[in-house]
Amino acid sequence: MLLEHLSICNYGVYAGKNDFELLTTPDRPIILVGGFNGAGKTTILESMMIALYGKAYFGVKKSKKEYLSFIYDKIHRSNKKRADSASVQIAFRFYHNGSEDRYVINRNWSVDGMTVTESFSVKKNDQILNDVDESQWQSFIEGLLPLGIAKLFFFDGEKIVRVTENKGQYNDEIKRSLETLIGADLVHRLHADLNLYMLRKSDNKNDSMTIQYEETTQEKEQLALDIDSLNIEYEKKLSEINDLKTRISTKESTISSIGGGYADIRGDLLTQKAVLEEKIRHQRKQIQEDLSGDAPFYLVLSLLNKIAKQVREDAKILYTTCTNMSVELFIPEMKKQMSDPKFWPKNTDGSAMSLRILNMMQDIGTLHKGEIVFDLSPGDADFLIHIIKKIREGHKSLSDAIKTYADTTLLIENVEADIARIPKDDELGPRITEINEMHKEIGVLTAEITHIEQKLSSKKSYKKILQNKLKNMFTLIHSEKTAATGVQLASKMQNVLDEYYSGLKEKKIQELESNLLYTAKLLLHKNSIRKIVIDRNTFEIKAYENDEDQIPGDFLSMGERQIVGTALLWAIARTCGRSLPFVIDTPLGRLDGQHLLNLTKKFYPYASHQTVLLSTDREIGPKEYENLSESISKSYRITCDQDRSVTTVTSGYFMEDKIAQTR
Repeated sequence: MLLEHLSICNYGVYAGKNDFELLTTPDRPIILVGGFNGAGKTTILESMMIALYGKAYFGVKKSKKEYLSFIYDKIHRSNKKRADSASVQIAFRFYHNGSEDRYVINRNWSVDGMTVTESFSVKKNDQILNDVDESQWQSFIEGLLPLGIAKLFFFDGEKIVRVTENKGQYNDEIKRSLETLIGADLVHRLHADLNLYMLRKSDNKNDSMTIQYEETTQEKEQLALDIDSLNIEYEKKLSEINDLKTRISTKESTISSIGGGYADIRGDLLTQKAVLEEKIRHQRKQIQEDLSGDAPFYLVLSLLNKIAKQVREDAKILYTTCTNMSVELFIPEMKKQMSDPKFWPKNTDGSAMSLRILNMMQDIGTLHKGEIVFDLSPGDADFLIHIIKKIREGHKSLSDAIKTYADTTLLIENVEADIARIPKDDELGPRITEINEMHKEIGVLTAEITHIEQKLSSKKSYKKILQNKLKNMFTLIHSEKTAATGVQLASKMQNVLDEYYSGLKEKKIQELESNLLYTAKLLLHKNSIRKIVIDRNTFEIKAYENDEDQIPGDFLSMGERQIVGTALLWAIARTCGRSLPFVIDTPLGRLDGQHLLNLTKKFYPYASHQTVLLSTDREIGPKEYENLSESISKSYRITCDQDRSVTTVTSGYFMEDKIAQTR
C-alpha cells in the first residue's frame, strides 16, 4: 500500500479544502508534517482512519447516532458558524492479486440544522467500484486492509509510552497484535460454528442442554464484543487526557508569556526582596565601619607589604650578625681543644676534621649579610608586622563586602524586575479558571479509566469462566450423542483447526521473537542481548544475555523501555508481512536527546517504504531533522491561528529555511 493523497475539508481546525501530497520514493520514504500542539496533527491521523473505516473505527458499541454526533462536533466552525458540509478523502495504491490498483475513498457529510448525513464512495482506477455492491463497499475496504492490521501501522506515538509504562498493557498489546496477525477472531468463530453444527446434527435427547450451550456461546460472543468496545473506550479516554494535557500546556505557555509564572510566587518574591534589602542594609553598615578605621592605609597597601618584607629581612640580618659575633668568641677555645690529640678518637685524622668544623662555623656568620634599613628592636618589628597584617585583612574584608553589596544589589534588581512582570488579576483569572476546569476533566477521565479497567478485568475473568463452561457442556452433550459421519468429520475438523491455530500461533511468536531481537539490538545498541523469549501464556517478553541469564526488567531506563516499545511495534509490523505505510503522531514524545537521534538514524528512514511523521519542533528539532533530511520526500508546516481556530497548510518544515542557509 502506498498513500498518494489526503484531503481534509471543513473538518476539525481545517477550514476549507486542505491537501497533503503523500507520494514518496524508495530512497526518500518520509513525509514530515510539523505543527505545534493543537495545530491539527492528530486530526490528520484521525481523518485517514475515518475516511477508511467510518463508524467502524470507533468499535461496535458506538451507534450510528453517536458516530454522526461525533462528526457534527468535528465539523469546522468559523465565527461561531458551523460549515454546512465537510469531507475527508484518501487516495492510495494497493498491490493485490498480482496487480496494482489505485483507490480513492471519499467520505462526505452534509449538515441540515442538527442533522448530519454521510455519503461514502469508493473509486478503483478512477471508476466507481461497480463490481462490488454499494452496501458492501465498507466490507470490501476492510477486506483489503483490516482495521486491526491498520491500527498496527497508523497510531499515536503516545501509545508507545503508555504500553511501556504498564507491564500488563505491554503483554496485552502483544497478545492482541498476534491474534490480529493470525486471524484469531475468524478461527474462534469457525470453532464455535463447528460446535453448534455437531450439537445440532447429533442424536441428542437433552435439547435444553443444547439450547443452553447456544445461549452461552452467544453470551461469550457478546462479552468479546464488550471487551473490544471497552478497549476502544479505554484508548479514547487516554487520548482525551493527552489532548487535555496538550491544551493545558498551551494555556500555561500563554500564561507564562504574560508573566503568569510569577503570579504564583508573588508572596515569595516580595519576601525575597525584603530579605535582600535588610541584607544590603547590613552590608552598607559594614562597609562604612571598614572605611572609618584603617582605610587610608589601604591606598598604600603595596608599600606596607614592602615595609613588612624589609622588616623581616632586617630581623634575619640582625640574627646573622649576632650569631657571627658569638662564633668568633668561641673559635679560639675550639681551636685549643681540637689541637689536643686526646680530643679525637683513635684512628681519626684530627687536623682534617678540625679544619672542616672551623670552616662550617665561619660559614654560619655569612648566611644573611646586608645593611639593616629599619633599626627596630625585635619587639617593635613584630608589632609593626602585626599592624600591617591587620591592615591587609581589613582591606580584604572591605573588598569582599563591596563585591557582596554589588551582587546583592543585582539580585534586588532582578527580583524587582520579576515583580514588575506579575500581571494583573483580571488578565490571569479567566485563563487559570480554564486550566483548573481542564484539570478537573482529567480527574474525571482518570476515574472513568479506573472504572473501565475494573470492568475489563471482570469481563475477562467471566469470559474465561464461560469458555470452561462451554467446554464442559460440549463434552457432556457430545458424549451422549450418536456419532454420525458429519459429526465425526466436524470433530476432526475441529482438531485440525486447533492444530492449525496452535501451529500458526507458535510460528508467529517465533517470527516476532526473531524480529524483536533484531529491532531491539538495532535501536538499543546493547550487545548484551542475545535472545528474546515471549511467554506463550502471559505474553511477557524476557531478554537473555545467553541461554540462561535473564536480563532484569529494571536493567533498562525508561527511555530505553520506550525504545523497546518502538522496537516491538516495528517487530510486529515486520511479522505482519504486509507492505503498509507507517503513520505516526507524536513520533518521539518523552525521549531524551540521544534516543531521539538514534530513532531518526536507525528507525524512521527504514521502518517502511513510506512513513508519515506528525511532529512538533521539540520532537524533531534541527539535529533530528538533519538526520532525516536525506530521507524526506515532502514536508509540511501546519499553523493554527488560535484566535480564529483555523489551521493553514504550507510547504516546508519548521527550520528548513535556516538549515538550508547554513549549508
